[in-house]
Amino acid sequence: MKQTKRLNIVGLICNLLMLAAVACCFYFAASSNSKFISVDTLKYYPVLGTIVSALGAFLMIWSNIVSISKKRDCTPRLFFTIRFLSAVMGTIALLGALALMFGQNKFNPDVYNYETGALFFNFVVPGISILQFIFFEIQPQAKFRKTFEPFIATLIYGCAILITFIIINAGEGGAKAAHDFAPYFFFCITPETAAFDKTEVWQNAVWLVGSLVISYIAAFVIWGLNRLFHTIFVGVEINSVPEEIGATEESEI
Repeated sequence: MKQTKRLNIVGLICNLLMLAAVACCFYFAASSNSKFISVDTLKYYPVLGTIVSALGAFLMIWSNIVSISKKRDCTPRLFFTIRFLSAVMGTIALLGALALMFGQNKFNPDVYNYETGALFFNFVVPGISILQFIFFEIQPQAKFRKTFEPFIATLIYGCAILITFIIINAGEGGAKAAHDFAPYFFFCITPETAAFDKTEVWQNAVWLVGSLVISYIAAFVIWGLNRLFHTIFVGVEINSVPEEIGATEESEI
């Protein structure tokens, strides 16, 4: 089981690096913006992705240590699911940052400004999360239905934002308050709120649906790369999760 041990050791190092990167995210963001530490910040997808990545790193550190000591993979299914979700959310955050960086025919340096924490939110944390999941998560074979889990999580996020948007739009502040709340322009699905950004409702709807489609494509690609890596480099060497932490030794995810 030398391969399993090596992957767990590298995974442990990556998880520690992840926590350090997350700490940098919140340190720089809070230092540059006193209003950053608030519930309102949770509406932003990269912030949520960073929190999920931190949670996954904490859980996987425990799993890596147990796996190393027992000389077999001891990753509970839930831990693997959270890490998968963080990798997909990181991919979407990274793609979104690249789109902002090179969008509207002009280069936007604010996307990678480390003083505001943007560099860590948009690139460092997502990059570590994606690479770690693809190469160092040594869970047994994850079935194809796993690819729907990050999509469902993204759908829940989108529905929560839309419901809140509609409630605010119908309230005292009206369209202006709803527009200010929307974390991204494509959530502005009324003519009044879309007008603030000089966009059309149908365009925003297309962007909204497209974002959901991209979330599933990202989940499928990352899942496929993870499975490909293990087929080529790990094979059948890895043991399954023991029964006391979530599965029998013969079971698969």
